[in-house]
Amino acid sequence: ILLYTFGHFPCSPWTIPLKVTDDDTTEVHPTCDIIPLGQRVDCFPDGAASKQKCEQRGCCPLDERNAPWCFFSKQHGYTVESVEQPSPTVMNTRLKRMSSPSLFGADIEKLSFHAEMQSQNRLRFKITDAHKQRFEVPHEHVSSINNIQASTPISNILEITHKPFGLIVCRKENNKVLFDTSVVFADQYLQLSTMLEQVVQEFLNLIGRPVIPPYWSLGFQLSRWDYGSLDGVKKTVDRNRAVGLPYDIQYTDIDYMEDKKDFTYDKIKFRDLPQFADYMHEKGQKYILILDPAIATSTRVGNASYDSYERGTEKNAWVTESDGKTPLLGEVWPGETVFPDYTSPNCIDWWVDEYDRFYKEIKHDALWIDMNEDPQQGSKTSAGSEGDPTMSSSSASSVSPDANVSMQAQLHRLPPASKEPIGSNHIILYMSI
Repeated sequence: ILLYTFGHFPCSPWTIPLKVTDDDTTEVHPTCDIIPLGQRVDCFPDGAASKQKCEQRGCCPLDERNAPWCFFSKQHGYTVESVEQPSPTVMNTRLKRMSSPSLFGADIEKLSFHAEMQSQNRLRFKITDAHKQRFEVPHEHVSSINNIQASTPISNILEITHKPFGLIVCRKENNKVLFDTSVVFADQYLQLSTMLEQVVQEFLNLIGRPVIPPYWSLGFQLSRWDYGSLDGVKKTVDRNRAVGLPYDIQYTDIDYMEDKKDFTYDKIKFRDLPQFADYMHEKGQKYILILDPAIATSTRVGNASYDSYERGTEKNAWVTESDGKTPLLGEVWPGETVFPDYTSPNCIDWWVDEYDRFYKEIKHDALWIDMNEDPQQGSKTSAGSEGDPTMSSSSASSVSPDANVSMQAQLHRLPPASKEPIGSNHIILYMSI
C-alpha cells in the first residue's frame, strides 16, 4: 500500500468537517510543479528509467539533476470517502484508490484507516484492506486503550488531508510537525513524549517489561561445531580449567543430536550428556545446548518413530501452505523438515510439552535457539521441485574480524540435496550475534 502526502501544514485545533481538506484539481495531466523538492517521492526506483516510462506510470519527469527526477504526482494515492469519530480518542476513515496507473499491480481499491490515542503520549494508526482480512502477526503483549479518560483527544494532534489522503501528527504545545505520511506504513505506534525517561516508560507500558538476564549469562562463553563426541567437549573444558582461563559457559551445537533431530541426543557419541550439566556445575559453570526449530519428517535410528514430529503433526503445529492444511516442507540440517508455527496456540502447547520432556532427560541451564526463521537450504519444496542445492563460498557473507560485536561463527557442511557430491568449498556461514 503506497500512501503519500505533499507539503507540510501548520498544526491547529480542528473539527473533522473543517480540517479534512480537498484539492479539487480537474487537470488530466499530473500536477508536478507545486511539489517541493524535499517532498518528492521516487516513482522510478528500478533501473532503465526514461521520460516516456515515467509518464506511462502517470508520474512527473523533470529535467533536473536533483533526485528523484521522476516522482509521484498528486494524482497517485487514495482519497477520503468518509470520516467518523466514535469517541474523542478514536478516528475511522474510509479510503478509495485514485484512478492512476499501477506500479506493481493488484492494488487494493478500498482501505480502512483507524487511529486511536492509547494514552496521553501514545498514538496508534493502522491501515488495512476494507473488504478482505489478511494475516497479521498477533500482538500478544501489546495492549489497546486502557484508560480512555486519561487519553489526549485525537483532534489535538492528528490532521488528515483529503485528496490525496495523508496525515500529519504534530505537538500541540508548539505546532511542530512530528510525522507525516511521505513514507509507506501499515500499522505504527508513535510515542509523543518530550523526555527520554518518559519515552522508555511509554514503550515498556506498550510491550511489557523485559526479563532481566542472569548474571552468569554475561560471562565468557565457548562454542564450536563438531567436538566429535562428549569426550571431546570434556577435554576442551578440562584444558581451559587447567590453565585457569575465565570461562563460564560451555555450549554444544547440533552434533550432540541424533541425526540433527531436535529433542534427541546421540546415545553413542554423547551417551553421558544427561549428566554433563552436573559436571559443569561442579566448578560453578553452566551448560547451554542448541535447538534448530526445523523438525525432521524422517524416522529415527533403527526406523523408530520420531515422536516429536508425530505429536506435532497430531496437534497441527506446522506452518502450512496457503490451503491452511498441507505442511510447508523445507530442507534443513536433518533433511526434509516442517516448521513450527509459533502464531498457533496448538504449536505453543506442543513446543512447551516437547521442551519439558527434553529438559527432564537432558538437564541444561539455557537454550540457544538458532535458525528460527524458516530457512531453506536444499532443493526440497512442498511441490517437490528441484533447486540449486549449493551455496558457493564466494557468495557467502563475510564479517570483518575487527567488528566491535561479540559473536559466534559456525561453519557447517551443507547436507547434500541431490546425488551429486558437494565440494569442500560449498559451505553455509551463519552467525549468532
